Amino acid sequence: MAMVKVPAENEPLFLAALPSDPRLEIIRMFGGMVAKVNGHVFAGLFGRSAMVLLPEPDRTAALKLEGAAFFNPMGSGARSKKVMLPETVMLDAPALQRWIRRAFDAATRMPPKPALANQSETDREAVKKKPVAKKKPLAKKKLVAKKKPLAKKKRVAKKKPVAKKKPLAKKTPAAKRGSR
Repeated sequence: MAMVKVPAENEPLFLAALPSDPRLEIIRMFGGMVAKVNGHVFAGLFGRSAMVLLPEPDRTAALKLEGAAFFNPMGSGARSKKVMLPETVMLDAPALQRWIRRAFDAATRMPPKPALANQSETDREAVKKKPVAKKKPLAKKKLVAKKKPLAKKKRVAKKKPVAKKKPLAKKTPAAKRGSR
């Protein structure tokens, strides 16, 4: 599944459709943005449309819209509680606002995420502003000098054993006489 960038014109439409509530948190994520309440992501921009977290009766109604589908960014076919609204909803501001409001209401009825359950509002703000701990640097690997490849051994031709020469026969006095 090819990643589609969020069109710049969709961001103001999305922001205008969000309810004005002090618990609302907007986060930029994966080239788009998401809206959270009580630690739950309830709406966001993805590709050319919006994704909303809906309870069962609203989810079924949203999936009946032409072009709507379960939100499945990895393309695994998994069914989730989030629905990807059709692209046409981005052009219909009242419809977008209604769907986002349904998602917001559903998320506010959910229990807060465990990390936020027992914290006061000021503690939540402190958690948001807490600096991210730096990771320890990885241990540097010792550089090992590369060994030069061994020089190829020169092949030395083995000397063939030389056949022993037969000693020359001594010339006998008779042979000497006949050779003259």
